[in-house]
Amino acid sequence: MPKIPTFTAQARPTAQAAGVVSNIKVNVNQSLAAALRPLGKAAEDYYVKEKKLEADNKATLALSDLYVNQNDGTKGLYTLQSETEANGNPGDASIFFDDGVNKLWSYAQSNKIGDLDNFTKKALEKKFYATAGIFKTKALSGSRNTQFQETKKITDDFVMKDALALKLNGINYLDVYKNNVLLRIEQDTTLEDSGVKKKQAELYLKFGENTLGSSLAVSQPEFLKANISKLTSLSIEDKQKLLNAADGQILENNKQIFTSSLNLNEDSTTSQLVNDYQEIVDGTFNGNVDLIKQWQTLSKADKAAIIDFARTKRRTNTSEINNRQTAFLNEDKQKSVNKYQKLFNDSDFLETIDLLKINEVFGNPTNAYELDAKNQITELSTKVGKEEFNNVNEYYKNFKIQKKILSGEVKDHITKFTLPGETEAKSITERVGEGISKAEFGFYLNYLLPNTNNPDFMNNNNKLFKIIETLQPSIEGESSLKYIDTTTDNRLNNFQSQMILRFNEGLQKGINADELLDKTSKNYIGKGLIQIYKSNKDAITQIIAEKSAEISGDKIEIPPYSKEKYGSVENYLISKEYLDYKFPGRIELREDLLDTSDITKEEFDALGGKEEPKFLEEGISYKDSYYEYDKQGNPPKRFLERLQKDRENNK
Repeated sequence: MPKIPTFTAQARPTAQAAGVVSNIKVNVNQSLAAALRPLGKAAEDYYVKEKKLEADNKATLALSDLYVNQNDGTKGLYTLQSETEANGNPGDASIFFDDGVNKLWSYAQSNKIGDLDNFTKKALEKKFYATAGIFKTKALSGSRNTQFQETKKITDDFVMKDALALKLNGINYLDVYKNNVLLRIEQDTTLEDSGVKKKQAELYLKFGENTLGSSLAVSQPEFLKANISKLTSLSIEDKQKLLNAADGQILENNKQIFTSSLNLNEDSTTSQLVNDYQEIVDGTFNGNVDLIKQWQTLSKADKAAIIDFARTKRRTNTSEINNRQTAFLNEDKQKSVNKYQKLFNDSDFLETIDLLKINEVFGNPTNAYELDAKNQITELSTKVGKEEFNNVNEYYKNFKIQKKILSGEVKDHITKFTLPGETEAKSITERVGEGISKAEFGFYLNYLLPNTNNPDFMNNNNKLFKIIETLQPSIEGESSLKYIDTTTDNRLNNFQSQMILRFNEGLQKGINADELLDKTSKNYIGKGLIQIYKSNKDAITQIIAEKSAEISGDKIEIPPYSKEKYGSVENYLISKEYLDYKFPGRIELREDLLDTSDITKEEFDALGGKEEPKFLEEGISYKDSYYEYDKQGNPPKRFLERLQKDRENNK
């Protein structure tokens, strides 16, 4: 059977009733009233404590609210303290603070503590004024500090202005300055310690004397050196710095005095500067006795410094004279360009121009450049009059000139220059009629030359001409055709003109130069031009046919071109017939034949000739050089290269 659990009781039996247990004990021998009297006293004490705490809370809340500004604008303790500290006059600041505190308490009585009992009001008033007193002590301390700062600022400003007066009036004002400083220091009640006053006076006196000394070192360095002992407030180190500055200024003054002959005026010349510089080096100064005597009193170091300064001054002023001359020359060049433009644009240039027209435009030259410009146009007019003018425009010659202009090497049409392969320098004007056409001369006068000082123009056109140069071979065609293709110059000239025209039209539309020259761009200016201006082999064939001629005397005719016989122009140019015409020394002979010009090599061999063929000549002479034929009787490669190079150089 299951076992029945058993429990042990933990409490004990008691007669105490359930409820709250207190420590109040009643004496059973007393009456009920007497027994309850202590209980009433305890309740009364607790009530008093509650009321006092309630009053203290209200008073504290009211007091804390008086720290800040009130709703009607009455200033709180924080504001009163801050504004009092900012007042640099402690007496006024104290009155201001007291007045503010009284106004604040009056506001509190009317608006904050009306419902408090008299006892609490009195306690609060006492506590408020005690707190305000602490605020006032701190505020007046700040006021005195403000007064000190303002006093120092006023004193500093006074000393600064009086030091300026000392600088302007010179050393005679020094005693006045000292008295002013000492009096001001004595007036300053914020400086109570005599040691502090003395230190402050020394600082102000030193400041003034340094100001005076620095001014004299520049304006009267010799006077400063003679009176340095009067600056009694300065240390030895300070005085030495002023003396060094005075010596430096004396040297700078002497540099200007002894090199005054190198100063520029409207009539200065570079040769004059060289002569005057030498006078300084020699110490003769163009016979100026005073300068010579003064020079002799200088130290070697000062003389060397002055001569070095004179050298620099001479170089600088020589450069300035050159710049002036360059500016005048550029102005003259522009005037000349303008005059040439007038002739070119206002008349049938190089056709109706005469000496009367030239004199009308150029007048009487006022300098060498204008004279040269007038002489060159006169010579050009004479060339036209004598029918020595050739209006052919040689592309490659002009392209080289254009590159020189765009590189800045050629800046006008009058200055002479040489092209590769040339020995005689000529100007653009002098080249007109000798590879430069009338139209091309106008291109120089109206397009390139007026814009050489325009950085954007030069930059853009350098890019353009670089692209044109890379496309030239595509327009030119096979190099072997150069010698017979008379259309090359015209095609290249027209191609260049179209590129320039399209380029400038694009720029005017606001298209970037790089985009106009980019082959991948939709705005590329070279589209379709190569197809238009590239070489035409059919036209070249016609040219060859038209140049064929009959033999007259010893002259050999140009062999006619036949497509059926040669297949192509290239094969024709390397054929035996054309080479025999181009280089007659290749014609093979036999001793028993008077004329073998129509005998081929095969026919010669069929005749049974046993001897080696002979040539009319063993080589060819060209421009003082001799070129020996190779074993096949052909001119050597170096001769052909020389011939092509000379043609490219228009020689």
